[in-house]
Amino acid sequence: MKPNLYIKKFTAYIYDFPSLESFAKEERPIEKAKNIVRYLYYFLALKSTTMLFAGDTYFGTSENFSPVWSTLWVNLLSPADAITIIQFFFLASAFIGSFFYWNRIARIIAFLGVFELHALLSSFGIEVDHAWYPWLFVTFFLIFLPDTRAQTRHSLEGRKIFLLVFLAVQASVFFTYSMSGFGKIYGAINQIIGGGMHAFAPEALALHVAHWLASTHSVSLLGPFIIDHPWFGWPLFVGTIYLQFFALWILFKPSLHKLWAAGLVFSHIGIYVIMGLTYLSSAPLLILLFFDSPFHKPGTSWRKILLDLPIFGSLLRLFTDFRLNKMKK
Repeated sequence: MKPNLYIKKFTAYIYDFPSLESFAKEERPIEKAKNIVRYLYYFLALKSTTMLFAGDTYFGTSENFSPVWSTLWVNLLSPADAITIIQFFFLASAFIGSFFYWNRIARIIAFLGVFELHALLSSFGIEVDHAWYPWLFVTFFLIFLPDTRAQTRHSLEGRKIFLLVFLAVQASVFFTYSMSGFGKIYGAINQIIGGGMHAFAPEALALHVAHWLASTHSVSLLGPFIIDHPWFGWPLFVGTIYLQFFALWILFKPSLHKLWAAGLVFSHIGIYVIMGLTYLSSAPLLILLFFDSPFHKPGTSWRKILLDLPIFGSLLRLFTDFRLNKMKK
């Protein structure tokens, strides 16, 4: 096969995403996208309600309360009053978003509720709250959806804009995972160059879990098992890095949206049972945005799914091309 043909096939493999106009001409993608947007705000309203009834469970103590720039106004109040006000504002904004999700002003208010909640959660201790970053990005990009339901129902241009914004929402979620995966790989390369322990070593997860549980005086369901059986945890850790690093790539592979989202959800569950960390705020986003993605074509074959896999799909394509060329000879 000629080199330029290999390049053409590889380019098509990297970017295998139909035009938004082709999706906008169909009824199914736009209706799915609109339903998902509605359910996102419904879930946000549910989450705001559970957080209100949970009281101060999600927040730190007043001793380590240090407001970030976007909540400096709370210095005029006590930490308890600030928590109450922001919780009720989050509750009200989430319900406004769920009742009037089709209206841009309502979506702006919903974003401000998440923005203030994230700022409050980041005001305890020295670390910024990372768990709510995806929700912050999602509610921000949803602001740019077309303002009226009639426009997206009857106008091709309105449908295209709606799907473009929806794609940006999906990208914002996968982007956070890809950045996390990139950070792990970048750190591992530096550690390999320096001759130290790295993320790809068989003992990496076991050592990390042992250090975390000991330093935080925590317990977990499977932590001791992973420490005693490092080789069992090795493929789980490497597999998680693989899922995270290629998440943004998968945005342009609709055939893998559901599979990748499921893998990332299970990785969150794995982090909980192995390390006792509950980073589950992103799981509903993964389920809502990708389990029934508007860009996934019904009836996609398993062969297509396998060929779309990062790295493994390329190897499978090369192997298939090699066998076909050999048979022709």
